[in-house]
Amino acid sequence: MIFYFEDLLKTNGIHIPRTPIRKLVFEHRWAEAEEIYSEKMRKRFNAQARWDDHRKEIKKDWGVDIEYPSFETPRFTTPQEAVAEISKIPAPSSRDLFDTVEDNERFKWVQQLIAEAPADSSLIYVRSTDYYTSTADKYFKERIAAKKEARTSMCGISIVYIGFLKNRPMDELNLKYWSIVKERATVEYV
Repeated sequence: MIFYFEDLLKTNGIHIPRTPIRKLVFEHRWAEAEEIYSEKMRKRFNAQARWDDHRKEIKKDWGVDIEYPSFETPRFTTPQEAVAEISKIPAPSSRDLFDTVEDNERFKWVQQLIAEAPADSSLIYVRSTDYYTSTADKYFKERIAAKKEARTSMCGISIVYIGFLKNRPMDELNLKYWSIVKERATVEYV
């Protein structure tokens, strides 16, 4: 990653004049592009610094190690091209990226659970090992015994136990509300 704007200019074959007047005119012409680049790099640097904590959590919860996304060096020859190309540099917040990665990993995991379901089973029960209440556990076990769908939520929102038909469409599972993660879950096929 090229952090300094001067280095980005050099990479694109653009040389900064040495004489004071020409340098002043040059800096004025390229000021907008430099400002946008500096802001993008500041955002990316801050997000990348926070990403390490999110990355550890993703590794622990989903068993995958994901780097903060890189980007291709913008190519340009004029200040206008520079502004257009630099504006395309992604600068996702670490939290947005974490949410996206977690959603994608959960989706892939549930697809895998469905694909691995034995042919003679009709229901998949998934429980988070992070949450336990005797009432919820009793209700859930009763539903399993009756071979019925079930859902237990924390605070009415975060799903911590769920039992669903293996042929239920993915969009009906409300995966974004699951507080269940792959590495700390138990799965039962009934």
